[in-house]
Amino acid sequence: MKLSITRRTACMISAALLVTGCATTYEGPHSGFLPQGDYAIVHKDEHPPAGGDRYIYVNGKFTPGNYDAIILDSLRFYPEAEPNEYVTADTLRQIREYADESLRSKVGAKVRLVSSPGPGVAHWKTALTAAGAEKRALKPYQYVPIALVITGAKAAAQGGLPLDSSIAYETEITDSVNNETLAVVIRGGTGEQVESNEQGQKAVTFNDVKKLIDTWTDGAAAQITNYVRAK
Repeated sequence: MKLSITRRTACMISAALLVTGCATTYEGPHSGFLPQGDYAIVHKDEHPPAGGDRYIYVNGKFTPGNYDAIILDSLRFYPEAEPNEYVTADTLRQIREYADESLRSKVGAKVRLVSSPGPGVAHWKTALTAAGAEKRALKPYQYVPIALVITGAKAAAQGGLPLDSSIAYETEITDSVNNETLAVVIRGGTGEQVESNEQGQKAVTFNDVKKLIDTWTDGAAAQITNYVRAK
């Protein structure tokens, strides 16, 4: 089971700048959390911090010389998560709260976090999202971030459900004054990364997902001072 991303070229890109021309574009599922145009401008990062799959766009204006603070919105599920037989409401709450606290703590340790827009302030919005494989019909309840991953990883044999479901961590950063897009990041992870923790279990637990979340938030914090002035 692999993330639903098609690779057309093997060209290298910079982790800090969008490279035009020979680059690997994102052709995976669109959750709808990001504006449609954002999915078209990201390109594959061949050397992402903390490993894994990452697609990125960075505006040349997004530099420490121009930005010195961030408004960090609370992390959300998109679409809104609903519990099912594979994941409880309490587990979903734990996952969302931990991901939000982890990102806020790690990024906040590096740069200044503020609550009001203004010159030099970037606005950061993030969601945990999921989508199924191309050309496979999904029931509405399957468009649930964590639950869909478990559906693909643990329940395929029970009802012919998608095998290549994925979970993604989607981020858009804009200028807080004029709303210009400064950065877009899509980080992917498959159900295999959840399944490997507890082979054979039916339901997902918070601990099954914690390592994947830590990978994502560590990567975000590792590079934020490339774009926003350090404390």
